[in-house]
Amino acid sequence: MLPEPSEWREAVAFSARKMYAAYASHPWMLAVHTERAPPGPNGVKLAKQMARALATLPLEHEDVWQVQGIVNDYVIGYAFRTVGTVNAEDMEAAIAVSDVVEFPELAALPDNLRARSSIERFELGLQTVLDGIEKRFLSR
Repeated sequence: MLPEPSEWREAVAFSARKMYAAYASHPWMLAVHTERAPPGPNGVKLAKQMARALATLPLEHEDVWQVQGIVNDYVIGYAFRTVGTVNAEDMEAAIAVSDVVEFPELAALPDNLRARSSIERFELGLQTVLDGIEKRFLSR
């Protein structure tokens, strides 16, 4: 097992990646959110890891929970997209020729973006979320 990073951004990203990996490998866990079931022991452990990372920052208690919720919302939303994503061939078939004529940028999308979900896109989104958190909560 890898040790938790000490720098807050990498520690939060570490927890987010673990959470995403759990959802990606166990998609049924996403349904638990719709049932309002209490978190299991691994969910509590991840929440504590992230809270520990955020406790090193000059944040109000309420802001720690806001930040944690923002990261969780991103990960859960991305996991839903991953689980519900059509395969690349179906996605290609859904882009009509008239769409490519009207929006030529669709034809130039790299394969990983056409597929709508990829680890690269997850990482880009996660880093963008962390950039926003840093700007909004830490630059006050």
